[in-house]
Amino acid sequence: MKQKKIWKIYLTIGISFLILFSCSKNISHNYLVSHVYVNNTGHDLIMEVYNDNVQLYRYNIVNEDSVNTHKSSGEGLGIFYYESNYGDSVVVRFDNDKCLLYQRDIRNGPFNETNYDNYNPRLIEPGISFTLYYTFTEEDYKLVVDCND
Repeated sequence: MKQKKIWKIYLTIGISFLILFSCSKNISHNYLVSHVYVNNTGHDLIMEVYNDNVQLYRYNIVNEDSVNTHKSSGEGLGIFYYESNYGDSVVVRFDNDKCLLYQRDIRNGPFNETNYDNYNPRLIEPGISFTLYYTFTEEDYKLVVDCND
């Protein structure tokens, strides 16, 4: 009788392990994204990335050039997400003391993934790598305002 109880316990444990490991799927949503910003405004610009009003990064992008700001990996696109911090706003400064302000909270400009040149929801597939391109254009330059330093 005691042997029958021990046998049932081991059988229950064994079946539990089989169910646990055979039914769980190891699904990875991780991918690697390179972020490239292109300047087609007709003017040189400086792109400053801030978090809580503290400047994290500064990128000089001359007209008709581009810069690869960072690579991100994980489950999201990682727009201005760096290894140890993230940007909550971006100021684009032009050579004539004119600026553009973009903010994560209102998802404008480069904080909105649909504004990227090559964004497509199908890009985001598990285990792939891709590059997102965002272009500052002459139309963007027409929206500049005086910088408020």
